[in-house]
Amino acid sequence: MVLKGYFVVGVLGVTLFVLQEQFSIKWSPLEFLQSSDTYKKASGAALVFFLAFQWYFALLRSESRYQDAWRHLNRHKFVGAIGAPLLFYLHATEFGYAYLNYLTSVYFSLIVVGLFNEETLGIKRLTFLTIWTFIHITLAVLLVGMIGFHVYIAFIYE
Repeated sequence: MVLKGYFVVGVLGVTLFVLQEQFSIKWSPLEFLQSSDTYKKASGAALVFFLAFQWYFALLRSESRYQDAWRHLNRHKFVGAIGAPLLFYLHATEFGYAYLNYLTSVYFSLIVVGLFNEETLGIKRLTFLTIWTFIHITLAVLLVGMIGFHVYIAFIYE
């Protein structure tokens, strides 16, 4: 296993989120902010913009702009590892209930799969890369659909 900086920070971010959830460690000022509809919408919008930035990598690849995609890959990894847990924590400090628990589980699964990639695991086999890419993209697409549903529900019950 190769310990990259983004890997260490990402694992730490995911671990801290799970621990604070499991042990009900709450930060009152953030909980107060999260009780505001305006804050929820603003932090949710920040998450959507963050995910759009992450999807930019897929767009570059789909347009066969491989050199641009290669240059963007390290940003994709670093920003994903640091930004994903942090922005989620700023938006919500718990897993939630029902579909929100499922959405949160998919979100953090996507982060964990992203962290345990060919580079950090040191696996240079095409089979691994193909399966890993399939799982990573499937989770990302599923997440987009679930976020769309979440936004719809959040705004319809305003």
